[in-house]
Amino acid sequence: MEFPYFNIRSLGVTYRINKYESCERAFCELFIPNFKDLKSLRSGSNIPIINLRPREVLGLCLMCYQANQLTDNNWTIATDPLGQDGAIVRKDDSVDKKGNKRGLIIEQVYILNNDAPFIKEFENALDKKLEKGDDYVKNLNLLILSEYGEKEDFSKMIPLVQKSSFESVYFFVLRDPIPYMFESATLKSPADPLEYYHIGINPLDGSSRIIPKGYFKPIA
Repeated sequence: MEFPYFNIRSLGVTYRINKYESCERAFCELFIPNFKDLKSLRSGSNIPIINLRPREVLGLCLMCYQANQLTDNNWTIATDPLGQDGAIVRKDDSVDKKGNKRGLIIEQVYILNNDAPFIKEFENALDKKLEKGDDYVKNLNLLILSEYGEKEDFSKMIPLVQKSSFESVYFFVLRDPIPYMFESATLKSPADPLEYYHIGINPLDGSSRIIPKGYFKPIA
C-alpha cells in the first residue's frame, strides 16, 4: 500500500509527507498486528510501510482521536518529513494560502515505569529533548506516551514544559493497554491549563470514545 504525497505547512515551514487513510484504519492495520504487550511497545521495531515503531503509531493515533473528537473529525496520521516520530495531518483537501495542507510535526517521548517518581522520569526525558536546542524543537509538537502517571502529575508537568520551545504538548497514559484504555492531558500552550480526558478504543474497528474529565492548573 502506498500513501499519496502532498505538502503540509507547519509554523511557516513546508514539508512533503504521505498520509494514512484514517487513524481508525491505522490503529487496526498498523498498531494492533504489531502489539502484544508492554514489551512490544518498549522494543518494537519500525513498521516498514510507515517507518514508525508501534508505540509511535499509537501516539499519533491517540492524538488524532482526540483532535477528531474536539474539532471536526478530519485528522489522520502521516509519515514524518524530518525522519523522526511522525506527523498528523488533515484528511480533506483544505489548504492554506500557499496551497499547502496543514499538519503538526511530532516529537515523541516514551516513559517506562521504572518504579521511580514519575515527575523525575518526565523531567529527564524532557531534558534529553531540550538538549537538542531551540532550533530543533521550535517547529515540533511534543507527544509523551507513558506507562504510568497520576492526575496530580499532570499539573506538575506544566512548569517543566514552560521552559521549552515546543509548540504544544500532548500527554497520554497507558492506563490499561488491553482493552486499550488511556488517559490524556493536552497543553495547547504553556500558559493554558491542562485539558484532561479518558480515551477508550475498540480494537475491532478502531472507533473511539472520549470523555472530558476537566482541567488542571499548574502546580509548582
